[in-house]
Amino acid sequence: MKPQVLTPPRATASLATVKKGEELYQRYCGGCHGDVAVSGGVLPDLRYSGALANQHWLRIVRDGVLGLYGMVGFSKEMSRQDAEAIRAYVIFRANQSLAENPETYK
Repeated sequence: MKPQVLTPPRATASLATVKKGEELYQRYCGGCHGDVAVSGGVLPDLRYSGALANQHWLRIVRDGVLGLYGMVGFSKEMSRQDAEAIRAYVIFRANQSLAENPETYK
């Protein structure tokens, strides 16, 4: 299996949005996808998700398009703005991980 490469979009969200996203991530996502957006290896590490860079993120998180693979949709639990805040947090964490240790993630 080809190793993943961390290539996140540029982080552009405000600190307030990232903080809100962190709180929401820990509530809704962390139990499966890992604390502070670092997967333990069983489920996907969202820092590597190609959906971070496009609107497919919302289809996955809110609409549940990956329901057949176990990823439920959260349209009843969170707004579009909440899902975008989570994305902003994961993008922030991906960029943070890359900046802290670039050789590990390439």
